[in-house]
Amino acid sequence: MGWSNQAVVLVVLEEEAVGFSGLFGYSPYAGPGNLLLSAAARQGTDPDDNEYLPGLATYGTGAYSGLVAMQLYKQSLTWYGASSETGPWIAINALALEPIMGAVSTTGSFEIAGAEVWIKPTGDTSGATDTVHINDYLAAGYTVHLLPGQYYVDDTITVPTGGALVGPFPVQADTNSGYGAGDLALQGPVIHAAGAFTGDDPPPAVIECYNSTDTQEGGQVLANFSIEANTTPSGSGVFGILLHGAVAAGYISGVTVHRPDGACLRVQTDTGTGYVPDQWTVENCTFAASRSSHGVQADIMPDSSFVNCLSHNNAMDGWHIGGFDNSRMIGCKGENNGNAGFHLGGLSVTDWPCEFTSCTSQLNQEDGWLFDNSLSGVFATYLLTGCRSMEDGQAGGTTYAGFRSSGNISRIMATGALVVADATGPYYGAAEESSSYGMCFTASSLGGVHAATYDDGSNTHALVNQEPVPF
Repeated sequence: MGWSNQAVVLVVLEEEAVGFSGLFGYSPYAGPGNLLLSAAARQGTDPDDNEYLPGLATYGTGAYSGLVAMQLYKQSLTWYGASSETGPWIAINALALEPIMGAVSTTGSFEIAGAEVWIKPTGDTSGATDTVHINDYLAAGYTVHLLPGQYYVDDTITVPTGGALVGPFPVQADTNSGYGAGDLALQGPVIHAAGAFTGDDPPPAVIECYNSTDTQEGGQVLANFSIEANTTPSGSGVFGILLHGAVAAGYISGVTVHRPDGACLRVQTDTGTGYVPDQWTVENCTFAASRSSHGVQADIMPDSSFVNCLSHNNAMDGWHIGGFDNSRMIGCKGENNGNAGFHLGGLSVTDWPCEFTSCTSQLNQEDGWLFDNSLSGVFATYLLTGCRSMEDGQAGGTTYAGFRSSGNISRIMATGALVVADATGPYYGAAEESSSYGMCFTASSLGGVHAATYDDGSNTHALVNQEPVPF
């Protein structure tokens, strides 16, 4: 016996006059002729004139035929299936439709009508089936749970306002990390951009929270899955995840994005409305190995938080962010990137600060931390506490620094900063140039291959390096 490859809709029916209730399973939806299973106190017919019997019900046809019974004990639901009334009866896990014992198998999904659905991958590597399956449920307002396995999509997965796409546990591993004894495969539910991936927008994303209107949307949740975008075409600019326009108060947690052609996470202003993603929380995520772009690229991202996130082995910057107004990073890392670990391109609200606490850049080819005005900014404040640059400037040369301000019009105030140099770089511990506003380091240790600090004399305030502790 087994389960067919179908979603099962569960419906609870109540008849107050006789105190009767029952649980009924339909596929693909509740309707005439679609009743697959039932658990009811007495014989009867449902609102669509499907007849059912008490206690037991037949389900399916052919190789997938059998009997089903249900037991509710202390609010714990267990289904039992058998090919005949004499058994053997096999207990079946209700959520995943997989056996607790026995040989029942499925590639289907399990649904609580109108609320949540648990989806298993179909194995269709073209991406057509999984794409439709996931998008249809999200569009209908379901919380979509992905079970561990390999999913393939040939088009963008769109998570609507209030929607949720979640796996069973957080994931952080990727094949470019080089752990102590080697790499690890992507973990949990893995969403592959199939070879025929097209996407919705130019450039598209594997997953998007997208709003081009002037009506506020948001509240999306993305959690506990991996995205593998290695097969997206070079030059396509395909993002891993795209946040676009007026989408706010969202949450990304325990997600790994690996090897898209574009940025792993792209945060984008809608040019038509001027609205931006706002007040997002991103935690315990990995943004790895963008083939031609940044790990995280944000035009502007106010009132947001990144906590314990790693952006590494990307072709350009690990973090490329503008307009990080009233936002904060805690315990984040930018490592082994082609350009800078952290590239901060300007703040957009006068006097509003952004904060970085215990964040580390390491072994990046260029600067560890670069502050400039490349994304257009106004006068504001960067506050750094306990931040580090470890052996950055690996490309060599005489310009790279652990912390570099170049044409940056905001002040930089750092406490407890540490720059460690190796034989290659960085050239300076901290450098200030090209008419920057000013940098001040207190209780810090700034090491460089050539010198601890450099100030080209064009700046509003001279670079200040105060080291009250002599070591």
